[in-house]
Amino acid sequence: MTATEIACLCIGAAGILTALLSLPFFCRGRALSKKCSARTTGTVQRYRIGGGNRKAISPVVAYLVDGKPYTAYRHYKGVVTSRKSGASGAGNRLFVSERDVLHIHTAGMFCNCGELAAALWPIGSTMPVVYNPRNPKQGFVEKPVSLGGTVGVTLLCTGVGLAVFAGAMFLLFQ
Repeated sequence: MTATEIACLCIGAAGILTALLSLPFFCRGRALSKKCSARTTGTVQRYRIGGGNRKAISPVVAYLVDGKPYTAYRHYKGVVTSRKSGASGAGNRLFVSERDVLHIHTAGMFCNCGELAAALWPIGSTMPVVYNPRNPKQGFVEKPVSLGGTVGVTLLCTGVGLAVFAGAMFLLFQ
C-alpha cells in the first residue's frame, strides 16, 4: 500500500467512526422524549433573559408534582434577532416559529424584552409542562428539547463528508 492509500483509509475510517458516534446522540433525544411522558399545567412566574444569545428570553413556569413545586423554562432550538432602523417601538415583535425558533424583531437599537415577553406569555398565564415522572425536576415547557439531534446531525454529516472525501481522494490518486 502506498502512503496515499493509507491516508485515504485512515480518513475514511475516521469518517465512519465519527458517523457511528452520532448514534448515541440520536438515541438520547428519543429517550428524553420517552422519559418525559407525564403532563401537567404550570404558571408563568417570571422571565429568563440571556443565555447563549443575550437577547434570548423565555418564560419560567412553576408546576406542582405530588404537591412539590418545580420550575422549568422554555427551551428553543435557536434564537434569531433582527433590527429594523427607525425610532418607533411599534414594530417590536416576539414569536416562536413552527421550527421551534424564537424570533425577536425590534424597531430600533434597543429592545425591552420583558415587555415583549409579557405580551406573549403574561405573568400568571398557564402553559403546558412535560416532565419525567421518575424525576419531576426534569421538566420542559411545552415539549422536551435536546441538543442531541443537532450534535448527532453534525457528527453524522462530518463523518459522511470525511468518508466521501477519502473515497474521492482514493479514486483521484489511483
